[in-house]
Amino acid sequence: MGTCRTAILAAAALCAFVVLPAARSARPALAAPKAPAPNRTPATGLAAMKPFQTNCYVIYARPDVGDIRGICLRMNALSDEYYRRTRDFGGAIRSKLPFYLFSDRGDYLAAGGVPGSAGVFDGKSLMAVIGEKLDERDWRVIQHEAFHQFAAAFMGRLPSWLNEGLAEYFAEALYTGDGFVTGIIPSGRLARLRRDIRQDKLTSFGDFMTISHKQWSADLRTANYDQAWAMVQFLIHGDGGRYIQPLGRLVSLLDSGMRYEQAWLRSFGRDIPGFERRWRQFWLELPAEPGVELYAQATAATLTSFLARAACQKQGFTDAADFLRQARQGTLKCGQNDWLPPGLLKAALGKSAKAGQWELLTGQSKQPQLACTLTDGTKLVGSFAVVNGQPRDVKVRIERPATSQPASRASTATQPAR
Repeated sequence: MGTCRTAILAAAALCAFVVLPAARSARPALAAPKAPAPNRTPATGLAAMKPFQTNCYVIYARPDVGDIRGICLRMNALSDEYYRRTRDFGGAIRSKLPFYLFSDRGDYLAAGGVPGSAGVFDGKSLMAVIGEKLDERDWRVIQHEAFHQFAAAFMGRLPSWLNEGLAEYFAEALYTGDGFVTGIIPSGRLARLRRDIRQDKLTSFGDFMTISHKQWSADLRTANYDQAWAMVQFLIHGDGGRYIQPLGRLVSLLDSGMRYEQAWLRSFGRDIPGFERRWRQFWLELPAEPGVELYAQATAATLTSFLARAACQKQGFTDAADFLRQARQGTLKCGQNDWLPPGLLKAALGKSAKAGQWELLTGQSKQPQLACTLTDGTKLVGSFAVVNGQPRDVKVRIERPATSQPASRASTATQPAR
């Protein structure tokens, strides 16, 4: 597949503010997908499914599966997120990736779905089963399994801990309409991880990093997923970014065919116990709620996406209160080609009051900016551009008080609107 495809992933994740060209403009043309094999799903299930095309996926689902338009938009954004993190390192997907979205568990199981699971990547196809509608628990499963599918197409074979850790890293990402905010640390997961660290319930790094795929599948413990996620989070965000280049070197060497033990040695050295101690210290010293800023950032990015669409329709607002009021009333304007799911706006509005104090900034740029000031004085400023009547370059800028210290970790902002 070529050289390393993960260094950009790590580097981008450290930036609090990322501006990149629209991913789809750089993506090679994708060939039309082949029809699914007749035995891919039961005859009754397959007959009821229809294909829905996205940039990177062909989604097979019943027409009544729910908000299929919103599902396609989110899968587009997800593939763009994966793609822009790896696009500088060669390789290309030559055909669209198949995603089977089942509304009937019997059909899902008959197609090869794992009993008791909500989704799976079987080595070729992504499959998921949902109820009446997709909720965020479903999406975490889909984002996890979709990374496995993408990695198999782009990145070759990764060691179990890294494959699962990256999948969990993206599973926690928050969708904003025009992209994702990554690096999220849920407070419940942090508390569970800290408990396991303090009680020495986790596997030593030396043993954990050599767990085979077969061994991993035979022991699907929550602690293993937490540890893999925490290792990837640390490699991307820990110690001021000192592990970004070694992580990229590791994947590059693995991609070249080097054995894992030798690749780790050349990338990180022999002192695995010392590395593990630094990892433990990182997690035990984080504040109890390290994700407050990132959750607020996701809310700001989502609301900015809707503000951008209203601005494209020449809809103006007197202040932030006016914008939020019209958003709650459902009177925000939006072009037909720029539609976003109303549920996404509703969820962001529900979190807006807890995020901080909102204001609408005008006169500082061609377009209005939506700002949120957090309790510690940090200001999140959402901005966008309008190109040919459509929203572009939706992003969130972080402005910290002069007396505050820079955050020890940060996430990507949203990617440009498509």
